[in-house]
Amino acid sequence: MKELKNLIAQLDTLKKIGSAGKMVSGLTMDSREVKKNFVFFAIKGTAADGHNFISKAIELGATTIVCEEQPEELVKGISYLIVWNSSEAMGIIADAYYDNPSSKLKLVGVTGTNGKTSVVTLLFDLFRKMKYKV
Repeated sequence: MKELKNLIAQLDTLKKIGSAGKMVSGLTMDSREVKKNFVFFAIKGTAADGHNFISKAIELGATTIVCEEQPEELVKGISYLIVWNSSEAMGIIADAYYDNPSSKLKLVGVTGTNGKTSVVTLLFDLFRKMKYKV
């Protein structure tokens, strides 16, 4: 479990409601997957708006809601983080929750007009023989 205040240190919020001192046991944008002490991300999609599922997420145990619009009714004991973009906020919080996994990656890019596939194939074989995970 991670402390919420550490997860949101890099997050630019419009408004914070509630305590940031609570512990977080997981993250989800699907209200059906919420468990106790989860952060629920209300994301507007093409078929459904996650803001419509905030109540269900709270019923299932979410203690923090990340949303773009402040709900009309605020539940006591629940923390709300109002942000410009819930999807972007999810990426920032997930990166912190999982200990910044992208910082441990080494990336190689190949660009150009001709020969990209050949170079990538050679690099793939070379890195595998050097025991790198590719």
